[in-house]
Amino acid sequence: MIRSLLTCCVIAMLLCLPARAAWMGPQGGQIPPNALVAGQGSNGQPLYVCRAQYGEGIYPGTLAGASTDCSISYDGSEQKLPDYEVLVDEGYSWVSTYNGEIPFDALPVGAEKQDDIVYICRGEVDSQWRPGKIRHANSACLVSYRGKELKAPWYEVLVGN
Repeated sequence: MIRSLLTCCVIAMLLCLPARAAWMGPQGGQIPPNALVAGQGSNGQPLYVCRAQYGEGIYPGTLAGASTDCSISYDGSEQKLPDYEVLVDEGYSWVSTYNGEIPFDALPVGAEKQDDIVYICRGEVDSQWRPGKIRHANSACLVSYRGKELKAPWYEVLVGN
């Protein structure tokens, strides 16, 4: 009982620490110059990591270079949201993994309404690396693409430096 309580307290303390990720809103409608590029679209435009609030959660997603919306995957579909933040590159790195694995130093983005912590991943879809989300209940990186939420069983997770 005491050990479980102590574990919960340690986890709560870690979650209350300042975020290790640096997020910025678009500056005058422009993507910050040091935004983290996570992939490249079929037309050659960069794909950035963004995050947006939807319902009772905060989710990572994809921001295409010319887009004004952050595309997140949610409940089997793609949601395009005009209010978002962009991840600024602070020397993070991607770690390859699969089958629902999340590295211990993965960067948390937010939480879903069930209080499940959501992390940043990127999965390969249609020969493109696209940012998405993963949480412990998922067995794959969930990525928004062409109106749908797709599962990428082999993926990379963003970790701190």
